[in-house]
Amino acid sequence: MLIKIKKILKPLLKPSINRLQKLQFEFFFKNTTKEIRRKHGYCLILMATPCHGNLGDHAIVQAQYNLLSDVGLRDLIIEINNSNYEKYKDIIRKYTSSDDIIIIDGGGNLGTLWPHEDDKISEIINLFRFNKTVVFPQTCYYSNDSDGEKRLQKNKTIYSEHANLTICLRDKQSFDFAQRNFSSTKFIFVPDIVLYIDKVGRGSVRDGVLLCFRKDLEKVAADENINRIKDFIRNHNIKYDETDTVINKNVSKRTRDEELRKKWDQFSKSGLVITDRLHGMIFAAITGTPCIAIDNKSKKVSGVYEWISKLKNIKVCDDMSKIDNTILDLYKSNFEYDKSFLNDHFAEICSVFTSVNNNENS
Repeated sequence: MLIKIKKILKPLLKPSINRLQKLQFEFFFKNTTKEIRRKHGYCLILMATPCHGNLGDHAIVQAQYNLLSDVGLRDLIIEINNSNYEKYKDIIRKYTSSDDIIIIDGGGNLGTLWPHEDDKISEIINLFRFNKTVVFPQTCYYSNDSDGEKRLQKNKTIYSEHANLTICLRDKQSFDFAQRNFSSTKFIFVPDIVLYIDKVGRGSVRDGVLLCFRKDLEKVAADENINRIKDFIRNHNIKYDETDTVINKNVSKRTRDEELRKKWDQFSKSGLVITDRLHGMIFAAITGTPCIAIDNKSKKVSGVYEWISKLKNIKVCDDMSKIDNTILDLYKSNFEYDKSFLNDHFAEICSVFTSVNNNENS
């Protein structure tokens, strides 16, 4: 009987609950921005951060916080998750000052590969076209067909109408493409922002091989090749486990650090990671874990690898049938990651924010 009553009441109460939640968000956003501006003059609005279980995307947000903290801007950040952005974008726009800076997460979302994400980024750029806007390091990929051309022309118009837009790109192929096709927009060539994170390796005893392969539209590793690798590992009396950088539950701002630590601990305990995920490779790098990375459809794995090719524990391979010797060479090797060799490259994106901060303090 109670269950039946709940089923009846739920749709009746939902509009009232939604209105209350909207009022709560409006109160939060209006007053938080007002207080930050009172102290600092402007806000950094970190827009539409992930709620899903892709830990690569959450590591991007974590790294953005780290960088912004290092340039003295941590207290200016207001994080708006994707769910709240979608529901309350009218409120966000209403209470955003022209002095506020809009920050859009990095990732692999520009172009046709993930159209919904590209649409969202373009929408934010358009809605806040009079605000200084910074897009953290992205990969862009436009298909060579009518859909790709249509999306390219749409984004050309949106980007060109923005008053102060900076887009960071994390691989040379994306950077060169953007320079050719978006002449009025400022682009910065910088590493994937997750490489800004270091000292997350736990110094654990390493054992076994960790397989981390995609299951979505960017998957390139054929099942027969994965099975052949498993047979090779078993034949050498090495145990293996399977994982993914995408977990089957939502992750919030509150649980982000815990979920990332658990995943990084798993990588830290492995003797070798074999992956076709970009952030599988990067998680291996920042935890000092030996890794063989397989390139993917958008070539973002090999593109980002160029930044860390000096790391002896990371190898990229185009042909999975030729990695047997590399498995044995890298297995249980000991390495330590220190991001300092990338500091000069990160300096340019830091300067985008430090110039504003210096103006505030002058």
